Amino acid sequence: LVAPATSFAAACDKPADPAGEWSSYGHDLSNSRSQPAEHVIGTANAASLSKAFAFKAPGVVQGTPIVDGGCVFVFSQNTTKAAYAELAALDAKTGAPLWNTSVQVGQGAFGGTAVGSPALWGDLVIVPMSKEGAPFVAAFDRHTGAERWRTTADEQPKEGFNASPVVYD
Repeated sequence: LVAPATSFAAACDKPADPAGEWSSYGHDLSNSRSQPAEHVIGTANAASLSKAFAFKAPGVVQGTPIVDGGCVFVFSQNTTKAAYAELAALDAKTGAPLWNTSVQVGQGAFGGTAVGSPALWGDLVIVPMSKEGAPFVAAFDRHTGAERWRTTADEQPKEGFNASPVVYD
């Protein structure tokens, strides 16, 4: 049960930023949390940095947004509709919303419906949906936010997700 994605001008396939991309939690398979392509920000200028934009998510963001192809992907739990999770794509330079998808998850497990960060694989944004007793992983089109697939990971009572997906190909 996915609400239709609202599309403004979703591209999300721009060339890689010279400062690098951040397509999953921890940045890479080693979870290095480091971006070796970034050569501009350092100790000499860190104090002079300023906010580029701010995004007000419809609820709690418990994971790290990811950045790829000119887009920032943000996964959050909707606090006004507790059984829902939200996935949004923003323009990485301006913060302008490109699309938002609202997903009816059901009763959230410990921590809520959206605990973790998205991950990218090709044209898919993959997110862990923490439904109590039936957590599932779902993939969404990076250009439109439309759901492409979902699979239940477990069906034990009280089970849920409290982690981020990692894609290994």
